[in-house]
Amino acid sequence: MPLKGENAPRKALTKLHENLSFDFAEPVSFGWVRDLEHVTGFRPHAVAHFDRHRVTFGHKAEDEMSAKHEAGWKLERVELVSLLRSAEPGVYVSKDLPRMDQLSEVKRRPLDGFETVALRELRNGEPLVIRSQGGQVKMMGAVRAVKQCSLCHEVPRGTLLGAFSYGFRDQTSASASE
Repeated sequence: MPLKGENAPRKALTKLHENLSFDFAEPVSFGWVRDLEHVTGFRPHAVAHFDRHRVTFGHKAEDEMSAKHEAGWKLERVELVSLLRSAEPGVYVSKDLPRMDQLSEVKRRPLDGFETVALRELRNGEPLVIRSQGGQVKMMGAVRAVKQCSLCHEVPRGTLLGAFSYGFRDQTSASASE
C-alpha cells in the first residue's frame, strides 16, 4: 500500500534518490563527446560514495524527516535495475552498486512483484514509487536520460534508462529485532 501522511518521509526519500542518481551519472564523468567515435574523459557510471547515501538518509534535518523516521528507518539495500542490457528487465545483485563497466561479472535476478508494478508506473511517467508493508518500505526511482545521455544511449531526453530499487526496514518495530 502507498505511504501516506506522517509515515511518508517523501521529501527525504526523493532527495536520497536524486543524490544517488546524480552520484551514479555525475556530469563530470561524461567527459567530452563529439560523436560516438570521438569521446574523451568518459568514466563508467558508478556510485562512488555509496556509504555516504546510507548515512545521509538517517540524518536528515527535521524539516525533511521527523525524528521518529530519522531514528527508525534503515536503508538496507539499493540495487540497479537494468532495462537496456536484455529484452527482460533485471536487477543486479551486489552488496555495493557495481560500476557499469563491471556488469558482465554481476549476477542478475528477475524483478519481484513490487518492482514489476513499480516499473510500470515509472514507464508511465512517475519519478518515484514508494510502498509500505509492515515494517518494510520499498521504493523504486527512475533513472531517465538527460541531454548528455542522448548521444551515447541514442534515446530522447526523458527516456527511462533504468532504475534504483531500494529496501528500508523499520528499526523501531518489534519485527526489526527478530
